[in-house]
Amino acid sequence: MILYLKIMYLLYRQIVDNFEHIITFIKRDIAIARADTKLGLFWVVFPPLVPLTVFIGLASLGVISRSSDMPFVMFIVIGITIYRYIAQFIKTTINVLKSERTAIKNYAVPLVVLIFSKNAMTFFHLIFRLVIVSAVVFYYGVEVKPGWLFLPLFFIIITLFSFSIGVFIAFKNLLYKDFGKGMDMVLVYVFFVSSVIFPFPKTGVLGTINKFNPFNTFVDSTRGLFYFGIEYVDITVFGITVLYSMIFFCVACKMIHYGETKIRSIM
Repeated sequence: MILYLKIMYLLYRQIVDNFEHIITFIKRDIAIARADTKLGLFWVVFPPLVPLTVFIGLASLGVISRSSDMPFVMFIVIGITIYRYIAQFIKTTINVLKSERTAIKNYAVPLVVLIFSKNAMTFFHLIFRLVIVSAVVFYYGVEVKPGWLFLPLFFIIITLFSFSIGVFIAFKNLLYKDFGKGMDMVLVYVFFVSSVIFPFPKTGVLGTINKFNPFNTFVDSTRGLFYFGIEYVDITVFGITVLYSMIFFCVACKMIHYGETKIRSIM
């Protein structure tokens, strides 16, 4: 455990010591996003709205089933917000080794710095969607819950989980591209079984199996915390999910710490 804590501290120091690099890469990515377009930042702001409007429209038409526990708009907006954050963070992290080959090979920029700088847009999209969530919560008159104080902790845990999965798949993807392609398929599958846009059964065989689906746990627990409060969260299921998320995070940190030199040598 002491070894893992030391590794985490070293990675933390790399982020802090290279903060200027992070800002530089963020500015570069924003400039690239705005390049050769008339609408500029519109293409940064607008995409997060697309899935929200599509699925809200389908639910309002009765094409997909609605939740009976809360307004369907709130159900979908929060579900999409959490799922898209996890999926975008994982996919962006996986693509870092491909999109930043030059920086990894020719410059002494730590890999963890590149991962978090590339995910700046992921964080931006999350904040933008959370603004929409806040507006929806206000519109439906949801009372302020003491449990909302746990929301930052929830998002930290979700971030560490997403980081861990992304790092693991990224490293394996260097050897076999099947891992990256397989993750794309998994993300499509879990979208439909993680209570993102419609409720998934919580009882029966499927409901029991799905309790071990971290995507479903994070989506359902965070949404329940928003609307019902902390008493909605299944502490046992959430605690188990947090436990193996932290194990994944320790493994991911170790992979970066010991594998970064090897990655630079083979690129």
